[in-house]
Amino acid sequence: MILAAHASPRFNGRLARRLARLAGELAHAAGPDLLAVVLGGGYGRGEGGVRVEGGVEQPYNDVDLFVVMAGARRWPHGTLERLARLRENGLGVPVDVGRPLTVEAVAAWPAWLMWHELLHGHVVLHGPADVLTAHASPAAWGPPPAIEATRLLLNRGAGLLWAWRVVRGADTGTDPDFVRRNRMKAEQALGDAWLIACGRHRTALAGRADDLATLCRERPDAAARTDDSAYRAALAFKLRPDTPPLAQPAEDGLADTAGRWRSTFLYLEAERAGRPFSDPDDYAAWPALREPTSGALGTLANLARGARLGRPSWRHPREALYRELPLLLEGPGAFPDAWARRGARFLDAWRRFQ
Repeated sequence: MILAAHASPRFNGRLARRLARLAGELAHAAGPDLLAVVLGGGYGRGEGGVRVEGGVEQPYNDVDLFVVMAGARRWPHGTLERLARLRENGLGVPVDVGRPLTVEAVAAWPAWLMWHELLHGHVVLHGPADVLTAHASPAAWGPPPAIEATRLLLNRGAGLLWAWRVVRGADTGTDPDFVRRNRMKAEQALGDAWLIACGRHRTALAGRADDLATLCRERPDAAARTDDSAYRAALAFKLRPDTPPLAQPAEDGLADTAGRWRSTFLYLEAERAGRPFSDPDDYAAWPALREPTSGALGTLANLARGARLGRPSWRHPREALYRELPLLLEGPGAFPDAWARRGARFLDAWRRFQ
């Protein structure tokens, strides 16, 4: 089982054994209704992050697990999460167990980047090897639509904002490498968003940098808004986070990434909308929905989501996040007295509804 092609056989074997053991424990805890345990993320694609500590290779990325269950019964998701937490120390990285899936849910997957990448890069740790590929919806096979570039930029831009707040002492990160990692994720997203928007996304990291270079040769508008060296460094970081300098970025570095984020976001949104946006204020004032609402049931669900934030609206809470983030990533100077407060409110909503 190859979980990190750039790592040694010893690392891959050790991690594979630990994950197989965890998958067996999850299957036992879930009972006979469990059909499969699936590994996604970087390790599921064979491109998981690896760092060397004391001469020993260790995993770096979170482990992303998905369980597939039979029938719409009451699933022991809390039990599975608690079991995963207990095994994190042995793996050395956090373990995320997604909400249980059914075969029927897999067959109805929408054209989301997360399902597309899981379908094209995963390892079945327990259960039938084709549990996803035999049932996935045609939409999930791809390519991802342009809205997925927008969603990706929203999520990575939110991480960049969070890192900026950590540097300024307005927030705390989850670990000592938090700021550097979130800047690298944002840099990768800037290139990936262009590839998605232009229909050239590939799941594997290998070849993406060359794909973006080709796109930039063909499209001067892309070349003017991308940084080839930053994108290649971000892809390298994804595989070996201990090879670039370990120093955490200063505020001016985050501001530089944020400037290119705003330029890329507004330009790709202008292409998607069929109208230009002169600046973040112009984009925020644009009244159209960024994501479509699915009928009356979708509207009712949005009202409930808004009520949980104390701001009832028929729009999904992400609609406000799309409008707010380009403004916040102009930096503290844009709101000298309110940037910290508005950023905290934004991140609270983003954590709930990302």
